[in-house]
Amino acid sequence: MSIALYLNLEDYVNLSRARRHLSISLRSKTICSKIVKNCIPFSKEGQLSQDGQMSHHSAIIRNFSRREAFATADPYSAIVLGYGSTQLYQSGVVCYSSDRIIRILDLHRDTDAEIAIDTSSLPDLPRDSVTHVDLMHYQDGILAACLHTSIGDVLAAIDTRDPILSSNRVVYHTETDISSRDFVRHDSKYLFYGSHTGHGSHGYPEWTIRPISLTERPDEELPYMQLINFFGSDLGSTVVFEIHDGYFYALSNQTTYDSEEVDWTSYYHCYRFPTDNPLQENIEFLWLWRRQHCEGPINDSWTELALHKSEQTGNLMVSECRREWLDGQSQQTRTFYTQPLIFPTHSPSPSSSDSEMGLESSSLPIGSHPFPAHPLIREDDKPHYHPPEVRLPRHKHPEFDQASGPSHTPAFLLAKTKYRAYNPNCSAFIDLVVDDNFSPSTVRDQTWSSSQLCLRVGSRILDSPYVDRNPGQRLHEPEFHPTTRLPVDGTEERFRDRGIKVWPSRDSCAGLLELLNPECRALGDIEARADDSGIVYTVGTGKDRKVVFVGFDPAIQFKGLRQLSGTSGMKAEEGRNQVVLGEGRNGGGSGSYKGKVIAEKELDDNREWIWREKAMWTERGRGFRLRLNLETTLVSYPPLQINALEMADDNSSSLKSYIDSATGAVQSGIASLTGSSGDKANAEQSKDKAAAEKELSHTVGKVGPFAVSGTGAVSQDDPNRTDGSWNQTVGSGKEMLGNLVGAEGLKQEGIQQNREGKGQEAQGQLSDFGTGITDRAKGAAGSAYAGLTGNKSDQEKFQEQHDVGKTQQRSAEADISKQADE
Repeated sequence: MSIALYLNLEDYVNLSRARRHLSISLRSKTICSKIVKNCIPFSKEGQLSQDGQMSHHSAIIRNFSRREAFATADPYSAIVLGYGSTQLYQSGVVCYSSDRIIRILDLHRDTDAEIAIDTSSLPDLPRDSVTHVDLMHYQDGILAACLHTSIGDVLAAIDTRDPILSSNRVVYHTETDISSRDFVRHDSKYLFYGSHTGHGSHGYPEWTIRPISLTERPDEELPYMQLINFFGSDLGSTVVFEIHDGYFYALSNQTTYDSEEVDWTSYYHCYRFPTDNPLQENIEFLWLWRRQHCEGPINDSWTELALHKSEQTGNLMVSECRREWLDGQSQQTRTFYTQPLIFPTHSPSPSSSDSEMGLESSSLPIGSHPFPAHPLIREDDKPHYHPPEVRLPRHKHPEFDQASGPSHTPAFLLAKTKYRAYNPNCSAFIDLVVDDNFSPSTVRDQTWSSSQLCLRVGSRILDSPYVDRNPGQRLHEPEFHPTTRLPVDGTEERFRDRGIKVWPSRDSCAGLLELLNPECRALGDIEARADDSGIVYTVGTGKDRKVVFVGFDPAIQFKGLRQLSGTSGMKAEEGRNQVVLGEGRNGGGSGSYKGKVIAEKELDDNREWIWREKAMWTERGRGFRLRLNLETTLVSYPPLQINALEMADDNSSSLKSYIDSATGAVQSGIASLTGSSGDKANAEQSKDKAAAEKELSHTVGKVGPFAVSGTGAVSQDDPNRTDGSWNQTVGSGKEMLGNLVGAEGLKQEGIQQNREGKGQEAQGQLSDFGTGITDRAKGAAGSAYAGLTGNKSDQEKFQEQHDVGKTQQRSAEADISKQADE
């Protein structure tokens, strides 16, 4: 079982599904905690399990199920959360606004209630002065929004936490004009407002960052920060900004604003500074190799740039989607590239020279220049060159499998691809596309629009390490670094494409298709955001567009949703989850909905502008539970396989009990047809014999550290089982005594001894389980061979080895099963 400690998440789950007994063994707390620590320590599930709010095994299953649902386009739920003109989805929290009311729904906490904020009644603002709201950012319970008012644009940070951890419920910052290029990032203490309005020495605009304190002295003016020589202006395409682990990160895939006539290498430019000390002198700088220009031209219209947190390492990962004409090919290829973003201990400042950053300029080493006109290059040309890096297979994910060629799944034009993103933790990309040729077989309404929204997902998994997936072949060998000539770890990995899946399918029920698309059949402006748990998008026209959530996380549950089954074209559930337009407060439209206030105590004394109420979807939304999401159904076990090792048994064989049971069933069937009382008696006799043999096969008695089976075989437990059980008993006694007398030290000592005893006992159980299986196999094989050669003495010896091994195995199984049921 020590091998199981080094499995990745997918291999662990697949191995646990191979056989029931193996699954029980792999449920060991030691193994599960090791898998969580090695594979998903920084995921939501991993954090909960390490905090003691979830078992390690449950964390593994939930994480795997979420990843699989995302990678295979097989969601757990689809629901209309409400109606609004704009939406924001970050960290599992959905924010949407309608009729100057902002609603906040935390999908990972309570899906039945949401916070409502009436922006027309915000304190310190003229009443009814807000005309429009743009949602900017949500993090740590704080919502940043741009309020367009009759007196100008106002940037507001609204603390929605309960109880309020800040002395300031709302922090305002007045701006003259907030454009679509501006952005906001924040944590619980500081807000950073960025705009592309700085003046660079090169004559082009540069990004400026304005820090705003959200806790102490919010009116204090903090100095602006300017990202010098940080190129790129398109958010999500050429630049991206994020806050992670106490640092503000800025990433760009641009080298300069000017078109380079002589250049060979492209880099990522990354700046960062600590959020608790946002000063210009604290900015750190890093260059990362991106690509060589000789790889081919790029179609910049498809470029997507993002930063993701790795669930395994906790570090940021650079993720970029590029559509390229690779190696001069006439056909474009879409590829998703990832790269870890790790700053060194000492990072240069943005004003450092190229030599300090490790870059090669015009002074290329002799013999390494890639261009014949190298002697003609002048010093002021400042070309960038870096030897090509080895790109690991895990960091390069082609849209289509290069070996099999393009998929039969059609590709979509950029105009029809409304949202696109890549999830490195799932090794999958997701597109929200408009299919103009969607002809559902379950809809017979001639007015049904042929343009339907669909999710298009492609993923891959780690492939066999053997050439041609044949264990008889040699292993894949690593590649060698072009400069050092040393093997590069990770280049031997191979990945298998899982194909591209489109959801929903054309045979989906009409109710689901109506839910995912607007009632008016006009798609309008589609706005979408996704994370590891699902995707949220708004669709439709006007102020009250439909806000749809498609969830991949089995832990996100909506009470009362109807189970979707079959393709009968059923409608959404009537009554509670039926959408009824035109109803709401004062008979207004969907935007004037006001739910029932469910909080006995208001969030604060400003009841007139912020309150908690039932979520809009519970009264006016509709949705489907697409498949069961109970944790007990996430892992299915196949029927127990009949092991060939059992065939050596005579009287106490599990296999013999199965055969006699089957014989009894056949005889019983014959008796029912012939009416023969003799056949009925034989059938019952065979069934009783089978039951007795099976019970005898699995019966194990315990006498101290010894186990005795029905055959009379005796085995001795591993000492770790006895010692571990004793340590648990003593530890529980110390813990109880410590509680009685109030001795905290004795109590903690008891808890620690109890915990160590459990691990020690589990180690002994696994040792006995493995040794028992080995002795059982050797004994069965040896006994069979001795029986063929007529060596009675060896046959008895091997039979005894088999019986003792079986007893040892059954004893360990009994203890493991007992602990699993507790």
